[in-house]
Amino acid sequence: MIGYIRNMIKNSAVDGPGNRFVVFLQGCQFNCLYCHNPETIKSITLLTAKEVLEVREYSPKALVDTILPYKDYISGVTFSGGECTLQLPFLMAVCALLKAEGIHILIDTNGHIPLERLKRLCEHVDGFMLDLKALDSKNHKALTGLDNAQVLENFIVLNEAHKLYEIRTVIIPELVDDKALIDWVSAHDGCHLRYKLIAFRNHGVKGEGTKLTPPDTAYMRSIEKYAIQKGFKNIVLI
Repeated sequence: MIGYIRNMIKNSAVDGPGNRFVVFLQGCQFNCLYCHNPETIKSITLLTAKEVLEVREYSPKALVDTILPYKDYISGVTFSGGECTLQLPFLMAVCALLKAEGIHILIDTNGHIPLERLKRLCEHVDGFMLDLKALDSKNHKALTGLDNAQVLENFIVLNEAHKLYEIRTVIIPELVDDKALIDWVSAHDGCHLRYKLIAFRNHGVKGEGTKLTPPDTAYMRSIEKYAIQKGFKNIVLI
């Protein structure tokens, strides 16, 4: 079994609690307008010969052997992408080996994973960081290329299972109704969650995403205030 890894960060303070070892897997089914890691979107079969050289192949054991020397210096491992759950058999194999070593595991996901696969993955990990991009399906499709029915269903399942470490939304006033999304999360018992509100930035974005307008500080504060009024207590502005 082989996994395709785009990058690894051995010390990260922004990908979960504490100091994390972060593994970015290749491939994503979304094509977000604001993607800051566009090089991770293509699956390995669609990469050019030059791009393939930038992707490293690992067996589950080889990847774990790469992580273990840092075990005493990290709080855990976070798997990201791209969308790491697209390589599910490899991901679960790695997670099983890491759990045997007592290592804390988080999954950074867009949530577009069939429910039965998500439930299988839940057995191998400690929690999830879930991107909620938009409530309206049409807006979500315009932003990512796909609708959000599966994402919303998975939010409910993960929340009920107490498996959500964090939810996140990139704030794009001209495209996303942020208040509607906050209302929906609140109505589905999500106010206890850590909610990271991320101001859209043009830096690193390509294509049509460069035409989007970043929110100013006043707008971000207004969204934070609205979330507080709806009952959220653990809000992080980025």
